Amino acid sequence: PIDVAGGTDADPSVFAACADILLQDSAVDGLLISGLYGGYAVRFSLDLLVAVLDATDMISAMPHRFGKPVIIHSLYNVLQADQRPLPLANMHRAGIPVHNSLETAIRCMQALAEYSEVGRTFESLPPQAEPGGVFAQVLAQCMAEGRRVVLEHEGRASLRDFGLDFAPTFLATDESEAEEAFRRLGGQPVAMKIVSRDILHKTEAGGVKLDATDVALVRRGFLEIVANAKAAVTNPNIAGVLVTPMAAKGGVEVIVGIVRDPVYGPVMMFGLGGVLVDVLRDIVFRALPISRSDALAMLDEIKAQALLDGVRGAAPVDRGALADLMVSISRFVEAFPEIDELDLNPVLAYPRGLTVLDVRILLTEFSEAHSAHKQGIEA
Repeated sequence: PIDVAGGTDADPSVFAACADILLQDSAVDGLLISGLYGGYAVRFSLDLLVAVLDATDMISAMPHRFGKPVIIHSLYNVLQADQRPLPLANMHRAGIPVHNSLETAIRCMQALAEYSEVGRTFESLPPQAEPGGVFAQVLAQCMAEGRRVVLEHEGRASLRDFGLDFAPTFLATDESEAEEAFRRLGGQPVAMKIVSRDILHKTEAGGVKLDATDVALVRRGFLEIVANAKAAVTNPNIAGVLVTPMAAKGGVEVIVGIVRDPVYGPVMMFGLGGVLVDVLRDIVFRALPISRSDALAMLDEIKAQALLDGVRGAAPVDRGALADLMVSISRFVEAFPEIDELDLNPVLAYPRGLTVLDVRILLTEFSEAHSAHKQGIEA
């Protein structure tokens, strides 16, 4: 801020001269003049009116001349329009915003800055994807079976078909198939998870085993997971046990997901993931569809975004990979309005790339899903 310190009291032309100098500066993007502007002829002497009107004419031309906004705050703007000092009336007629509230004037400048930032970062939205492929078959199967829960192996296969990168995954229906999956993965350490429409929270049900490093652990892990699931839920419908390689250590756990807002419809969700999603609730949202710029901006909006930049010597995460994932999920849900919720939690974000550890997709009620699908076809 610049204080003219009474320098304009006797010579209002100083306003125009200062404004001209400031707006020529490439580091200045706009100008807010605050105080008693327009009232000097009333406050001091009518002899000042001509000088104030001349300054007003020059300042009024500056937004067009420099391509930068000018906003006026004046205590004399509280008067009725027919009593308003002529310089302020001329400002109004020239299209220069004049406010008697300094807070309102500042908020206007803030809004202009935000609008400019949106324009600077705006990019075309990616083309809408066509419904079809693996997930269309999954939808038909879910509707035929009357279930809203998309099983994890179905969700992974659908997203892989949509272009997302996933580690190889196998569904085992008995311990021998679990062993075969382990061998097909090269005998590397694997994670094992229950797959059941009746069990959404696998860990709480004892349905997860990590770091199974040999055949004996894999076979025993399968039996224990199934036993735990049956103990946690009465007569659960168990599709099998998912076997997938253990993720690389390190990385930052985040959540990428879609929820449906009653007003805005499907919205993108991003924040800290894993157990922290329920503890810290550090999550931000955007209405769909989103662009890559939208996704990158969301990464900066969580309170703990410093974790993404790397702390205590850790390298920053691959923001580009996260943004690409979010845009892909946005396009996927846009293509399939039958999806009510979608959670990728956690996603491990690394300095290079990422790994999705868990996929959960929940469909809308079938009457809603059928209507949405029908409207999509008719459109």
